[in-house]
Amino acid sequence: MMTRIIKVDQDNPSQEAVQEGSSVLKKGGLIVFPTETVYGIGCNAFSAESALKIFSVKKRPADNPLIVHISNMEMLHKITRDVPEVVEERWKKFWPGPLTIIFNASPLMPAEVTGGLDTVAVRMPSNNLARSIIEASGLPVAAPSANISTRPSITSSEYAIQEFSGSVDLIYDAGDCSLGLESTVIDIRGEKPIVLRAGAMNAEDVSSIFGEVVIDDIARGIAYSENPISPGTKYKHYSPSKPLVMIEDDSLYKRIFRKYSMDRRFLFIGLDQMLERNGQNLISLGGSGDLREAARKLFSSFREIDRSNCLAGVIHSFPEEKEGLAIMNRIRKASIMVVRTESDFNRFVESL
Repeated sequence: MMTRIIKVDQDNPSQEAVQEGSSVLKKGGLIVFPTETVYGIGCNAFSAESALKIFSVKKRPADNPLIVHISNMEMLHKITRDVPEVVEERWKKFWPGPLTIIFNASPLMPAEVTGGLDTVAVRMPSNNLARSIIEASGLPVAAPSANISTRPSITSSEYAIQEFSGSVDLIYDAGDCSLGLESTVIDIRGEKPIVLRAGAMNAEDVSSIFGEVVIDDIARGIAYSENPISPGTKYKHYSPSKPLVMIEDDSLYKRIFRKYSMDRRFLFIGLDQMLERNGQNLISLGGSGDLREAARKLFSSFREIDRSNCLAGVIHSFPEEKEGLAIMNRIRKASIMVVRTESDFNRFVESL
């Protein structure tokens, strides 16, 4: 397949660039485009045939539902049933933005999009290019993250082009995503809102809109759901091809860093205060004062493990507050093991 690549300013896209994507969607094709969270691979959400193309290109399990992206509330009512009153009243507080909500699905929604469920996951992105394409097409857009299934999500057009050139109709070369983590997914149909997937909107902000939320082990990345209504809750995700290990204790991470930081078999990933010195085999995720920078850089650091000459990546744990909850969700799912003692790490070294 010939893939058209369009260079575009995602904040101020030209009308021509927007219409190109709109035309592809209307014809049943696939586009790779930036959102504020990560790059998505999108199709007409009403087309079962187009949705099947996404599953094929991504090598994605068919029971893993797709998030449907909208540009206005009229679209929401076309693809859902029984929209809760709280959404009708407060939607401007969270949309456009990185929050996905589970709704009862309209009969118009193909099973290929919903994963065969009677629910549908919906969000309204704040990225101007993404929302403009959806609005111009007049179609809700089903769009999971633009990455081969289980691989790290893509936050830069450079990786999007590498991964999907030749397998989709159109890729927008639009630079980096502003947030770098997927949307938070919540289910508000019960007594209390449940965070199904931690993401770019932190739980504290969700609580300020909807009241106290429930955060279980699935949202933390500790457990998986056998019957998922949200993407990212059943299968292993975000993994580089080379092994990544997480060191649970900060002091242990620093000891291992001092011992192995000059050993080119390892690429150390962490906050500045954890890395302690400059070097070629480390990736800084920024300072500890604002974990939004770490969140934005996380997936690109996972992909750098594979691009480097190292044999493995090493990362430390983060406090599970605000953005730290989503960061730890991604690290747990990407890591092959949790290192709790120096002996654990020594055994890992011997296995390489």
